[in-house]
Amino acid sequence: GNKLWRNNDITNIPYNSSHSKSDFGWHKYTDTIFDPSKKISVIRTSVSPANIVYYGTANTSIYRVDNANVGDPVINEVNSTPANASSFCSDIAINPQDADEIMAVYSNYKIYSLYHTTDAGKNWDKVAGNLEQYSTGGGNGPSCRTAKIIPFGNDTLYLVGTSIGLFGTSILDGDNTIWKQVSSNMIGNVVIQTINYRANDGLLVV
Repeated sequence: GNKLWRNNDITNIPYNSSHSKSDFGWHKYTDTIFDPSKKISVIRTSVSPANIVYYGTANTSIYRVDNANVGDPVINEVNSTPANASSFCSDIAINPQDADEIMAVYSNYKIYSLYHTTDAGKNWDKVAGNLEQYSTGGGNGPSCRTAKIIPFGNDTLYLVGTSIGLFGTSILDGDNTIWKQVSSNMIGNVVIQTINYRANDGLLVV
């Protein structure tokens, strides 16, 4: 629904062979979304600095929680993306080296799909580029599902999983961004729902 919970030590949850529900160790944030239509659709956490949580809703909005690992912190709504009010936020990619840089992914067809910010949502740029047929988001562009931001030294790789395969770019240029298909022969035009990256050895899994 629209409530956020935290567990600081899930190893303390005892194994229960009956799979009965347990609230052992779970803490519900007092501050929450009071609009029942804004159901949480995705939750992502930062790497550096740690303990920042972003979450998106099924009704466009994105929220940020700083110091999310302790106490009962305030939940702050970031400045709204220019997304259509009916847009479903399916993913939020956070730069692991800079938690203020995020990319928001909206999955509905015929709405604009990708927005990017480097200042924690104070300002947003539309970056779907050639993944949209029209700059409004209408037309025959694919459905975007997930994204990942991967730093490589002084460069950054941006990846987006779509309904027609995996796409990437190293340059975000607003609405002029050019996304190129990744591994068209091996991955092909399949639906990409999830992207995971392990920085210590460069392993990418889609």
